[in-house]
Amino acid sequence: ITATPTDHYRVAGWYNNAECTGDAIITETGIGAKTYTISPLKEDQTVYAKFVEIDYSITLSKGTGINAIKVDGTAQDNVTAHVATKTGTITADVANGYTWSKWTTSGSITATPDLNTNGIQINATSTGTLTATATEILHSVTMASSDDNKGTAAITSAQQQAGIATPISIKATPKAGYYFTGWTASDGSKVTFGNSKSETTTAKVTADGITITANFANRYAFRGSLNDQGNTPAGMPGWGNDALITFTGETGSVQYTLQPNKQYKFLIYDLKNSNNRGFVSENQTFAWNGTATFNGTYHALLDT
Repeated sequence: ITATPTDHYRVAGWYNNAECTGDAIITETGIGAKTYTISPLKEDQTVYAKFVEIDYSITLSKGTGINAIKVDGTAQDNVTAHVATKTGTITADVANGYTWSKWTTSGSITATPDLNTNGIQINATSTGTLTATATEILHSVTMASSDDNKGTAAITSAQQQAGIATPISIKATPKAGYYFTGWTASDGSKVTFGNSKSETTTAKVTADGITITANFANRYAFRGSLNDQGNTPAGMPGWGNDALITFTGETGSVQYTLQPNKQYKFLIYDLKNSNNRGFVSENQTFAWNGTATFNGTYHALLDT
């Protein structure tokens, strides 16, 4: 007796009852036609072939932005699908910073209601892969300077929007006499900087309406007075780590304080003048006492 299954079915075994329940006379494996031989046949006998759907293993693949794929609420890496019997409901957990996109397939897989829905049942007529995909949410940002007179901020990358995984490149450019102190954001919990203290860095953003600000400060802050005249010498920011203070035509007792910004500390003061009437100090205050007119420049040497 030969039993021949239709496509995507197989013979599971031979039984003595039409319901094909209980113990099988013979259990069959594999696919294709199966033959049951009765020898010798001593009396009339009825046997029944049981046909079942072929199991097709479907791999469940997580694309970028997918945390897990679940079947009826349980995370799984694969599911068994059939030609007629639907699987349980398959859903994808989408990661923060992404939005659902669609399912993609390899092999012969059909989805109910469709591959665009997050929450489907599938049938299959071959092995294959079901992949959940998501799209990164990108956000526009506003660039700002703490003071436009002190420096500028700009996006330098071709990519103008940022996401949780896709950064933008940003650059702070201080103007002469000022230095960059760091990046801040209107909501710091929604922005990740590559290096918030670097003039050139990257930023990842997870929300709309974010303003990224480049902060600037005076390169060197001067304070003090000459005698009781209320005069202030010219503060001239130097190149590198130098600061210059120039006195012109001043007389009497001079005491002046130079206060560096927080990036720097003082190494020494160097009085660069042939009429050396002052003294060198390693603290932040230096003085020159004399009765003659003094023309000269104090050179404050700084280091980080």
